[in-house]
Amino acid sequence: MSCSDEFLQVAPTDSLADSQVSTKAGIDGLLIGTYSALNGVFGNRFEGPNHWATGSVVGGDANKGTDAGDYSSLNPIQRYEASPVDPNNDFNNLWRGRYEGVSRANKVLSAIANSTELTRWGWGFYIVVGGKVFKRPNLYQTKIGEAKDLFDDVIENGVTSNGLKYDLLDDYAQIYNAENDNHAEAVFDVESANNTGNVQNANAFDDLNYPYNTGPDGPGNCCGFFQPSFEMANSYRTGADGLPLLDKSYNNPENVVKNDFGLEADEPFVEDDGPLDPRIDHAIGRRGIPYLDWIEHPGKAWIRSQPYAGPYSPKKYIYYRSQENSFTDGSSWTRGYATMNYT
Repeated sequence: MSCSDEFLQVAPTDSLADSQVSTKAGIDGLLIGTYSALNGVFGNRFEGPNHWATGSVVGGDANKGTDAGDYSSLNPIQRYEASPVDPNNDFNNLWRGRYEGVSRANKVLSAIANSTELTRWGWGFYIVVGGKVFKRPNLYQTKIGEAKDLFDDVIENGVTSNGLKYDLLDDYAQIYNAENDNHAEAVFDVESANNTGNVQNANAFDDLNYPYNTGPDGPGNCCGFFQPSFEMANSYRTGADGLPLLDKSYNNPENVVKNDFGLEADEPFVEDDGPLDPRIDHAIGRRGIPYLDWIEHPGKAWIRSQPYAGPYSPKKYIYYRSQENSFTDGSSWTRGYATMNYT
């Protein structure tokens, strides 16, 4: 007689068997993990939902900000000179995050396929199951009229996750206020939380995107990235009728928004008095205008390098002074971990 060697066959301790996740509870857990990838699964700023570098900076409505030497790997991205073969390229972090999300979604679909409780149905994309690639046919049926009826029903009767009827807010500022998260305009957003033991659950993808060197007078106190561009500011110029200048004449010399570029913080400056879309001051921090409930934006004192990145500061997803330590997570190296949902 001899002993069995079954005791040598130990199941992996860092993974779950198909039988464990092919239940309704298991699939729900996998689905939660899939959605969690929206917030950036590796703690890298390029994987976050706002795509500030690969979206806004590349798109031209923002500059990298700070100065040329800080996070210098972003410089070639802003100049459209990023190398497609550099393994250290920040774009690799972007795609790593996206494909991690795809992988997690595929695992949900695979678990559904193995489940006797649920039936799989899919959109027009590729599904990988057991190493095999299947292209699912899409569900397009050209039933435009029926689709419109459904959309009309959503518009008329749809509600948010907390039961509010979909609607436009009366106060534009409340769209970007952590105290008003999950408001009536929040059709889909990425949730944020503080004091969870990990600042990655807050808006870690925005931790650099605050005015520079504010001290106690402003939020974050670091680091001067993600500065709105001149074009972004100018695009808020309107005609006398209050309508935007869609022909891009807002960049003409007579229409550019007056700014303090080249001025020291103690030199006199008078703000632009021409017609502007008032939403400019919910998106762009500019000198002389109250910066939420902090102080008036002091200009160059909050800009790391005006010649490099311009005179403006980010403002849209910034927390209020009254929200310090209640809607922020200050447990890490910077105060700049806001807990506002990203719409």
